[in-house]
Amino acid sequence: MRAYDKLGSDGLILIRRGMGFFVAEGSQARTLEAQRHEFIRGELHTMFARMDELGIDMNDLQTLHNNYLKRKSHENKQ
Repeated sequence: MRAYDKLGSDGLILIRRGMGFFVAEGSQARTLEAQRHEFIRGELHTMFARMDELGIDMNDLQTLHNNYLKRKSHENKQ
C-alpha cells in the first residue's frame, strides 16, 4: 500500500476510497519531467565527466548525435 500512497503524494494517481485508483491528469508529463531532471543530474553529468577524461568535445558529440538521428530517421522510413 505504501507504493500507492507514494504515487498519490507525487500526484501521479488519484486514490478514491471505495472506488479504486485512477491515473491523475498530467501524470505522464510529470513523470517525464522527473526522469529528465534525474538524467541531467546523474547520467549526463557522468557522461560529461567521461567525455572530458577522453578528450571528446561538444563538436564530436554533435557529430555523433547527428549521425544517430540520420540512422534513426532512415530506420523509421523502412
